[in-house]
Amino acid sequence: MHEVLSYIAENASVADAAIAQRVQLLKRTFNHSRWAIQCRPSADECLCSRGCPTSWLGCRPSRLCSVNGTGLSTDTQIASSRKVSILLYLTFTTRDVRHRYAAQPYRAYKRELRRIMWFLHTARRENVSLPIHVVVAGDRNLTAEAELVQLGAHILETTMVQAPRWTSSFHKFSFNRISALSFTQFDKVIVMDNDMAVLHNFDELAMAETPSLVWHTAAPFMLKLGELCAVTGGLFVLRPSTIEFARAVSHLKSMYDGNRTYRYDGSDQEFWRSFYRNPYELPIRYHATNYLKMPKEEWAKVRAIHFISGFKNVDRRIPAFVRNNMKYQK
Repeated sequence: MHEVLSYIAENASVADAAIAQRVQLLKRTFNHSRWAIQCRPSADECLCSRGCPTSWLGCRPSRLCSVNGTGLSTDTQIASSRKVSILLYLTFTTRDVRHRYAAQPYRAYKRELRRIMWFLHTARRENVSLPIHVVVAGDRNLTAEAELVQLGAHILETTMVQAPRWTSSFHKFSFNRISALSFTQFDKVIVMDNDMAVLHNFDELAMAETPSLVWHTAAPFMLKLGELCAVTGGLFVLRPSTIEFARAVSHLKSMYDGNRTYRYDGSDQEFWRSFYRNPYELPIRYHATNYLKMPKEEWAKVRAIHFISGFKNVDRRIPAFVRNNMKYQK
């Protein structure tokens, strides 16, 4: 049986106003020490559901928040079903690359290709049974796509989602992930960033409610909004729907019809915050970032690591056994 939808259908202007009101309240009541316990990260923690302040319009704990990650009974029929798939995105156009690659735009494509190859390697190593589809659009390279197929991936074609006028030049391609809602051949999709690696099998994500995602300790720029936990867009569990995809595209076009007062980061994270009310929360173990401050024993429980690199090749903030799985790409 499909879950009850975890959001309220509304237009973007209503969501924008609600977020602005929430941010104003958070800024007035901001007190880091007051929330020290609720906002302390650990692998099994669901920070938002525990009460850590966020600018998102609510959250609720998923069933995976109620277990510690050990001894999870995965329904193998669900986990191995072609109706649930992991989606990675290899969408690319030379005109929209980051400034760093402007002179040699195909370096950006090769970087993403190598990231996906490393993800596929770690998923195979950890015996992830869920199928992995690489979504392609824009300026394609059929030879590169054939390499991914040889590594066990499936290719899924789509069209580019036009980035909004307020997007950051750093995140123009991120909005293509909205197309995940259009793939109705799947019951669920697990959308992941390319710069992630699998540390332990996470097939149980096939059982997660939708939509669901992970809240982390807020990055410094988010503290200006008064929030202490926020979503980093590396993992989304979604239920595709033709109606929802159409609503998503319409919502994106009508966001910030006026002043964009409460800037996030100019990526699709800003869209998802506006689009969903009260989504489900997943524990940090399914999407840990290298910015988290956790003891070694917590890192040992992590299923997937998202290495937000900034083009660094060494990260001393995390234990060596995690760092050795992080392959930075220039």
